[in-house]
Amino acid sequence: MKTVCGRSEILFEEARPQQWNFPLSFSKDHLVERNAQFLPNDILTLKCEFVFSTGVEYKGIEDTEYDALSLVTENLPKIPCALEELTQLYEEGTLCDTKLKTATETFNAHKSILSARTSVFKAMFTTNMQEKANECVIIEDLDSDTIRRMLKFLYSDNLDDLDWQCAKNLYFAADKYNMIGLKHRCSAFMKSNLQPPNCCKILVLADKHQDSDLKKSVQEYIAKFREEIFRSDHWKILEKSNPELSL
Repeated sequence: MKTVCGRSEILFEEARPQQWNFPLSFSKDHLVERNAQFLPNDILTLKCEFVFSTGVEYKGIEDTEYDALSLVTENLPKIPCALEELTQLYEEGTLCDTKLKTATETFNAHKSILSARTSVFKAMFTTNMQEKANECVIIEDLDSDTIRRMLKFLYSDNLDDLDWQCAKNLYFAADKYNMIGLKHRCSAFMKSNLQPPNCCKILVLADKHQDSDLKKSVQEYIAKFREEIFRSDHWKILEKSNPELSL
């Protein structure tokens, strides 16, 4: 919904740029009272249209439109977004109705959130599977740190302090539970952090999970730095353990 909020006229010969002002027709209180309309995600978006004239009749007029000028409003009360509220619900453990249990730790979670975010969890909780009856998901092939990071992503879409090993573990988790967004984020991280010591491991990972996009990126990297990589111990190990892939 668009709302006209002001209109001004300036003569350049009478005003210096630092004196240009474009007052809005409504107050800060008006914005706050109607925050759902004007401040989605605490962002005020202004669409500014400018008409410049050289002073010569119509053929000297130029129209310029500056669209979607987004300004973060200052001195306005913080309005939590949905993801922040969901994250708080998870961190407080409020109304949790299932558990994810690793070898060393148990995490409380919400069936509805997990089901909304991954088709695998949805199948667990909506069909006659063991997890639905026990209200607990036993996870034997992922460590607690990976599950903690995975849950944080499911509730908030955030990945903090990602490194090579974390990205590798989360990539495996994302593929296992069909979390496309998380898998893409981990793949992008590994692509941007390819190095001779880890490229062979990433190549094996991409091949194992049939990720043709990631595999192609690693192959191109190996081809580019082949002289260094082919002499490395990492490549020699790959040739012995997976000769078909190395070939």
